[in-house]
Amino acid sequence: MLNRMLESEGAQHEGSWHGRSDGAKRVSYVLTTLNKLSFLKETLKRYAEALGDEEELLIVDGGSRDGSAEHIHEWFEQGKVSAYVSEPDLCEAHALNKALLMAQGRYITILTDDDVFDFGVLRQLHRYLDENPDISVAFPSGADTQWDEEPFVRPTIDILLVPGLIENRDAMFPYSGLGLTIRRADLSKLGLFDLNFKRVDVAYFCRLTTLPIKLVGSALFGFVRILNSKSATVTMGDRNYEELKRLTEFYGGGGYMSGRQLIAELLKRVRGRFAGSSQSVDDGSAVTLAASATDLSPAEQVRIAEDWLKTANADRPSIFVRRG
Repeated sequence: MLNRMLESEGAQHEGSWHGRSDGAKRVSYVLTTLNKLSFLKETLKRYAEALGDEEELLIVDGGSRDGSAEHIHEWFEQGKVSAYVSEPDLCEAHALNKALLMAQGRYITILTDDDVFDFGVLRQLHRYLDENPDISVAFPSGADTQWDEEPFVRPTIDILLVPGLIENRDAMFPYSGLGLTIRRADLSKLGLFDLNFKRVDVAYFCRLTTLPIKLVGSALFGFVRILNSKSATVTMGDRNYEELKRLTEFYGGGGYMSGRQLIAELLKRVRGRFAGSSQSVDDGSAVTLAASATDLSPAEQVRIAEDWLKTANADRPSIFVRRG
């Protein structure tokens, strides 16, 4: 009886995945979610429809109570989600690490539950890694929403504007992590996500840019991050800025958050407090979540982001900038 109880507790501790990752797949898209059903209904159907024959989707739900797990299960039953697990997580890093360890694709690409992606751009990253087996990590340029005034979508990661920063081996720079693609065979030298940070994607990428690995950025916009009331960037408040300072101190700060830029970030926060917006957030760009954002439904926000991506990439050069 005791052995049976221990086995049961062990199984519960490890988590019970529905389905199984298929090692024959070329790409594993991984997604974490928690109580964002209104956005998940918009994004998951788009991800499911975009999946190719050589691609799979793995989802880690942190024990949502808003119907997210049931919604994910519906897509699983249709064969659009390869595997998922729904249980409480210690934090987002814990959830992402579960997904990384479950994924069996040659490449692992990170998606989110409330943002928009250009899968054509993401597949260009995969092709580049095919052609350059010495590269461990690839990432696209991207944009954020800013709902206080038009244009609502603005580029925040544009490698055409900062190619020197990417090429500079001594420069640390933060990145949102959306669309980040890693070569699974190199995971042992890249490592897992750090549970000590809330902004786990930024912390992970700061580490990557200081490791002795080769990475590449694409000029094409691969994502639009939709800032909303449940975004971690919004809800974490002052901790966001404090974590960026910690990362800068730990990784040397040779790049984005050093010196003059760090002071500029502080000034943005001060201006944001007096701007009258409902919340002010800072992750390396002046992004605000205005009260007017609540007037737009998730479907409308997603549509605006999709339209922007399509237009922005129409005449965009397909350029890659390497480090290493």
